[in-house]
Amino acid sequence: MCDNITSLLEKEKCLEQMTIQRYHDLTAVVLQTTVMVRWYTAYPVFVVSLFILYLSCFVVPYSLARSYCVNIAIQNILSAVCSIVDHIIFHLLNNDMHQHSNTWLHKTFRKVNNYVADCYLYFSTLTILFAYLGVARPLVFKKIMQKKRIVVAASCFLYLWCAALALKVLLFQWIDRPVANFTLKVAHSTFSVALYVVMIALYTLTLLEIVKRRTGIVANESASRQLYWKTLKSIVAFCTLPNIAYAITLSHFICEIHLYRLINLVPPAPSEQQGCSCQLPCNMVSLIARALLTVRLLVTSFTALIAFHDYRVATMRILQKALNSFKGTTNVHEIHRSDSNDSIFHRRKSTPLRNVSETEKAQVVI
Repeated sequence: MCDNITSLLEKEKCLEQMTIQRYHDLTAVVLQTTVMVRWYTAYPVFVVSLFILYLSCFVVPYSLARSYCVNIAIQNILSAVCSIVDHIIFHLLNNDMHQHSNTWLHKTFRKVNNYVADCYLYFSTLTILFAYLGVARPLVFKKIMQKKRIVVAASCFLYLWCAALALKVLLFQWIDRPVANFTLKVAHSTFSVALYVVMIALYTLTLLEIVKRRTGIVANESASRQLYWKTLKSIVAFCTLPNIAYAITLSHFICEIHLYRLINLVPPAPSEQQGCSCQLPCNMVSLIARALLTVRLLVTSFTALIAFHDYRVATMRILQKALNSFKGTTNVHEIHRSDSNDSIFHRRKSTPLRNVSETEKAQVVI
């Protein structure tokens, strides 16, 4: 297109406009793809999360795993409902994708998804901490598990904390105070990265405990001790994929800080092409991270059904009943509720122990 232009200055302007147009086209394609991924993964997230809530309310006995899965399911439903409503509104109004992404409603839904991303980090760190306390501080863990109010109070506090963070972000977004908004974003992202490092450290310590057990002597090990190692393995299985995916969410937070700084606190670039080239990488990371949020929620939901024993047993029992009903037979073996006594994190009734160390006594409640 620019080959026919003879003037050097006009040709440079033409090439610059072509480069800028390629940036815009690439951003539009990635935006449309990521929004579609976020919309269509929200539906299975909603269904699986409702199923987890059903199991938690009517099938699975009280345990720390149940409390954690209920909290995760509530967050997933909140995020999924926002994405589904956003999807419906887009089709009802027949908006252009670029115009729709700039509406206040779509931006509000994005803030809610960020709220859900924050909540996952806090609840995961709390769960891994409780699990590791069973080895590092067994007596403290015993006291916590004997008081259900502590788990409920910790969950309520985390919900309020996440809500306060989300409210602050919305308030500063409506107020034209670039420096204060930038400071809040930096503080929020720094705290999230620090907490993520703490969670990974606890996760690594849990892995080391598993490695020590595999390389050590495990013969004649008590039932409570064997149950705890199953617990550690379940935590590792549950947290591995979501923790890897959450690193992308952290990169999204960091890129938002960089983009906000470029737009509001840095002098304009000499040319539009240079401005686009500076913003393009972080724009791509930010868009992909938003789309992968619901993918991570979907992975988290399915992993909870597979990793935690109570939910795995309950899901197998329901699937067996459904298959049994479909075939029209009644002689298919079913897994009974009593099998959930072997559940991980299940709080057991205290039984008299003799000639047992304090550590073993504390681990009976795991």
